[in-house]
Amino acid sequence: MDEGTFLTEKEVAELTGIKTGRNERGVTIRREQLQMAQLRLMGIPFHENARGRPMIFRAVALGLVPASAAKPKAWSPRAIR
Repeated sequence: MDEGTFLTEKEVAELTGIKTGRNERGVTIRREQLQMAQLRLMGIPFHENARGRPMIFRAVALGLVPASAAKPKAWSPRAIR
C-alpha cells in the first residue's frame, strides 16, 4: 500500500466499490463521477483534481482526522451570523 498523502486510484476503487464506469441510456458515466457520488453518500470528504479524480486525504480515510474537520466551512454573510 502506498503511504502518500492521498489514497491511490486503486484504494479509492476499493473504498467505493466502483472500479469501472458504465453506460446508461447511451450516456457514458465515468468511473470518477460514480466514485464521487458514492463518496458523497458515504459522507467522506474529498477534493476533485484537474483530471476529475476524487482526492481523499489518507488521514481522513484512516480516521486520524475527523471528516468534519476536513470539510471547509460554508461561507455565510456576516448579517446572518
